[in-house]
Amino acid sequence: MNDRTDEASPISVALEYDLDEPPQKVWRAISVSELRERWLPAKLLAGAEAISIEPGEAVSYRVRDPQPPFLESIVTLCIMPNAAGGPGCRSSTASPTSGPPA
Repeated sequence: MNDRTDEASPISVALEYDLDEPPQKVWRAISVSELRERWLPAKLLAGAEAISIEPGEAVSYRVRDPQPPFLESIVTLCIMPNAAGGPGCRSSTASPTSGPPA
């Protein structure tokens, strides 16, 4: 068994959330900077603008660790139906070498 981690290999994490708000309201919260600032502060972003947008469906931002070595990753937020058919959101984070998560 090999417990060694190759630093060049991409790392990806995904979390899914069931929401009580309509998809249009969730979209505004993740795509309008003044609203996004409440839960994803600009100081954590490598750039204030989204790097990828699928209107009404998904948005990706580049984030940066606040301390050295200031590692960067890409967080993608997707609006999607949950298992019960209600609104949900999937938050995926990946190292830049793996590209935006699906």
